[in-house]
Amino acid sequence: MALDEEAARRARKLLRSLLTTEQLADYHTTRHFTVTNPKPPWNRYTFRIGDTLQVRVYGRDRAAGILENWCGYLANAPREDTIIAQLLLLRDDPIKLRRMAEITSIYADGRGAGPISFAESEELRQTMRIQLARARTQRLLERAGYRLLLQ
Repeated sequence: MALDEEAARRARKLLRSLLTTEQLADYHTTRHFTVTNPKPPWNRYTFRIGDTLQVRVYGRDRAAGILENWCGYLANAPREDTIIAQLLLLRDDPIKLRRMAEITSIYADGRGAGPISFAESEELRQTMRIQLARARTQRLLERAGYRLLLQ
């Protein structure tokens, strides 16, 4: 077995071990699955990832459509490695993934994706600003010798 085939096989096995039964069934059926993060403020969003290697970000009401697409991938690696990285970052700290991604927005009239505009995703941008401010404050406090968890 070639090295690339072996790496892909191991990546698929690891991905299967990281997914819940529901996510795994969804992935086998549609090649996508849903990820949620219970930590505020991320509990207001639903993330959908899969073989397209895009993270689709939805608000509370998925029927309202996609707020943003976060596009990014690991070069020279099996597709499953990118999906694993996206999954783990979404579970831990979605802002890290968003910082690394090319961000696009789906046009309301369905004519495709375009560069994100400020007005289309103001709620998500505000959430990101708050999270960044909390992270900066946390780092400053840690540098000063304090250990404080900001909620």
